Amino acid sequence: MIKKNSKNSAFTLAELLVAMSLFIIIATVAVGIFVNSIKGERRLISLMGMQNNVSSALEQMAREMRGGYIFQLGPLNCAEDKSSGLVGSDSISFLSPDGNSSVNYSLSSGSLTRNGSPITSSNVNVSNLCFIVSQKQIGDPTMYTSSPANSCNPWRITILLTMSPGYTNPLGINSIPVETTVSSRVLPKDIPRFIKSSYPQYAGCK
Repeated sequence: MIKKNSKNSAFTLAELLVAMSLFIIIATVAVGIFVNSIKGERRLISLMGMQNNVSSALEQMAREMRGGYIFQLGPLNCAEDKSSGLVGSDSISFLSPDGNSSVNYSLSSGSLTRNGSPITSSNVNVSNLCFIVSQKQIGDPTMYTSSPANSCNPWRITILLTMSPGYTNPLGINSIPVETTVSSRVLPKDIPRFIKSSYPQYAGCK
């Protein structure tokens, strides 16, 4: 009776093959889920790093632009809305709040730069940068806007760019467009007199 039970309790070759096949399938699925979760986590961390870096750079730009005035665009090389006449550039210059220094933001080798120094990290590639100033200075061809074209209007700067990883992209992260708008708190009529004298287009702003 003991021998009979021991024989009946043994696994057949077919049962072993089925069990091994099930184990391999379950292990393959589990490993695939684990690898995808790790890849998704890395992708999320990379995206968060990119967004944080670009957001910090944009916040720095916005902070200075809010207190700046007399915005000048570089060569007009991007057009976002031809129907309204809004044309932009990948560089912009303006006077700092104290009026004693000029600030320039531009695109250089995939980085946002301030006066020539990068303000974004090498892990982020910035492209398609476009500054649009929605105020037209009378007699200044570098400033475009839709009507009314009045140099006494407040400055309004729209910043558009595309960000992507600045390194080999094995995670397949797509390029992400970014847009923000900043309004200067300094009105043309509030420009200090010693500076306004050098810009006659603002002389009549009251």
